[in-house]
Amino acid sequence: MTAEIYALSHPVTREIRYIGKANDSKKRLASHIRDSRRRDTPVYRWIRKLASSGLTPSLDVVVRCEDWKAAERMAIASCRARGMRLLNVADGGDQPHITAEQRADACRAMNAKVSSDPVAAQLREIKRNLGKIYRDFLLRGDNESAERMRVRLVGLAEKRQDVCGNWLKYKSISHCQ
Repeated sequence: MTAEIYALSHPVTREIRYIGKANDSKKRLASHIRDSRRRDTPVYRWIRKLASSGLTPSLDVVVRCEDWKAAERMAIASCRARGMRLLNVADGGDQPHITAEQRADACRAMNAKVSSDPVAAQLREIKRNLGKIYRDFLLRGDNESAERMRVRLVGLAEKRQDVCGNWLKYKSISHCQ
């Protein structure tokens, strides 16, 4: 399948600030804008800052290709070599979206919160066990049971977002396979 490597740039200065991969870069830009309301990474902070001035990033497709991982890594490396101030936290390809330091910071923050609140600790353990059961259904190929459980989890998450956090992203079973 052909993928697009795209650049997001400042709409006035045309400075490239982010390189990404998408199957449909226009839809991806829309999801970046939507995600900027709830996520806190450098690119989303930049998008929010633009939005506060009534601006949105400009989008340019850099290349369409089959080997998107290599093309994305090459585009990011090229921009960085030319001194561009990219907001990408990874070098491209299929690397994690957050750095090891960011992941460790998030883990420490969650552990501190949970260790100070016994109810939070119990909820965390329940969520962890439910997630394991759900993944086991999927790994065994029992999609019917997994789908029933997913529907229940989404119902719970919609009612108690304060408890379930980001489980709502699993609205489709295909996201978890």
